[in-house]
Amino acid sequence: MAKCCEVLRGLHWPTGVTCPHCQSSRVSKQGRDTPQPAHRKYRCGGCGRHFDDLTGTIFAARHQTLVA
Repeated sequence: MAKCCEVLRGLHWPTGVTCPHCQSSRVSKQGRDTPQPAHRKYRCGGCGRHFDDLTGTIFAARHQTLVA
């Protein structure tokens, strides 16, 4: 599962994590998702919104575990 998240992160943000709401690159890590610890959580320094690795993808708001 961790490898899936790494690959997804690289495909989603090839040049670094940016906010899916305002596209700001001022993003700070805010820990990990409790049920799926391989997912990272973030907070945008531009708009203040929270998001995670799956926000803005077809996997957003799904509760199934990603498996390679």
